Amino acid sequence: GRLRSVNERWLAPWESSDPHGTEPLTFKSWVNRQREEEREGTSIIFLMEHEGEIVGQISLGAIYPGPMRTGIIGYWIDEDHAGRGLTPLAVAMLADWALLDPTGPQLHRLEIDIVPENERSRRVCWTPMCHRGSCIVF
Repeated sequence: GRLRSVNERWLAPWESSDPHGTEPLTFKSWVNRQREEEREGTSIIFLMEHEGEIVGQISLGAIYPGPMRTGIIGYWIDEDHAGRGLTPLAVAMLADWALLDPTGPQLHRLEIDIVPENERSRRVCWTPMCHRGSCIVF
């Protein structure tokens, strides 16, 4: 939580919000919900690490098995490490695991949902990634 707290001001404009105006989840509540979803097999969280230092987080949520076999990628990175290509690398690694690795969920599709005004996240999504008929949809 410390790294996330340090970056709260920088990340706040890009946080998801409920258009119906319900109270947003605190980071702690979100983590607790993610842990429950991990137990159910519908979500997983990974830390992003660079040179032995935790620099952010990437997650795969809304994992839908069955014919759809889809999931949604979410991420955030420390402001001091943004713009170094670490997030696109993490997305590619997560995609390889989620789509192709036998230990992953072997999904057919991945999505990244971003706030359209977030220019940095738009750059992460510029290049579609397709592997053997499976695609990340932007």
